[in-house]
Amino acid sequence: MRREFWSVLGVVVLFVLNVSGACTSGPRKAETVWLAPECDDDDNDNDFSPASDDDNDSSPEADDDTNGSVTWSAMNSGTSEDLNNVWGLARNDVFAVGDSGTIVHYDGSSWSPMTSGTTLGLGAVWGASPTDVFVVGDAATYAMILHFDGSAWSSMSIPAGSADALFALWGSAHNDVFAVGGAPKNSPNHAAILHYDGSSWTPMAVPATQLSPPPYYMAAVWGASSSNVIAAALTMEGYLVQYNGSSWAEMYGDANASSVAGLWGASCDNVWAVSLEGLFYHWDGAGWSGTMYYFSAFRAIWGSSATDVFAVGATGEVVHLGATGWSPMASNTNNDLNGVWGSSGTDVFVVGAGGTIIHYGPPAARAARGAMIGGQ
Repeated sequence: MRREFWSVLGVVVLFVLNVSGACTSGPRKAETVWLAPECDDDDNDNDFSPASDDDNDSSPEADDDTNGSVTWSAMNSGTSEDLNNVWGLARNDVFAVGDSGTIVHYDGSSWSPMTSGTTLGLGAVWGASPTDVFVVGDAATYAMILHFDGSAWSSMSIPAGSADALFALWGSAHNDVFAVGGAPKNSPNHAAILHYDGSSWTPMAVPATQLSPPPYYMAAVWGASSSNVIAAALTMEGYLVQYNGSSWAEMYGDANASSVAGLWGASCDNVWAVSLEGLFYHWDGAGWSGTMYYFSAFRAIWGSSATDVFAVGATGEVVHLGATGWSPMASNTNNDLNGVWGSSGTDVFVVGAGGTIIHYGPPAARAARGAMIGGQ
């Protein structure tokens, strides 16, 4: 599901887009009344990375992978299905989701399959607790949301016609969860954002845009708090929107921040977006700027801190932001990589095509995890 979706819009362009100062946190249309979220770092208590144990230092041992004590190695996922996203509550409680209803769980020693109750493609996973985990997916004509209560997965009800595909999830709490994707073609913008309040999912109004054609799918979402959330569309024209706790407004509406597939932030004024065009964009709280270009399609981004960020993409591409800037890492795979999450900077999981799961950690952790690739 995910690979096919990206292949349609994942056209790699061989130029760098200069987007410095191209937008602000307010809406594009002067006549629209909208209050931009205030950026208060004290509110950014919920990037929802698990708290570190005493032996789980969230700081990486090196700015790149040149330190032999921390490297990438393959893990046995037990499946050959494409894996599209990974997320966890702790180093021994990690979920990966993928095509054909695939859900696998890591307990700290091995990955094992879970019964999802569906054969549809699953695109993203996020949770508030071990008994409150959400997964989104689609069947090309309608969207679905699954919920895990600690014992079993079950399907959740969503309003009819509100979405025909869902690709990304983020939440601030069990009763404040956002799911983004695509809406039926006859709906405004063809983009969908749903919100869960702890009891039911409801569609949210997506800001109007002058883009032609309109954005068909929202592909990424991340928030600094319940009143400061950013979502992005996977469109060549570029479309980012921001939520202030009551409504959404367009941040980006011109042809600059195009094909954004992943979002992650260290704080409300330090947010990264990665693109299928190989472009990296940075939000400083006042505006977006294009920072660099790689000859690869990037699909996901995650970090443990402002100076420890991982981005992954096609053909095994992994790049890392350390104290001295971005640098490539040797992932030891050529498979497409679709999702990344970690419990710390030295306990990072990446998932991808053909059941690929690779892990970044010290040799002792690798030995305990029994490295193998995919379902081999």
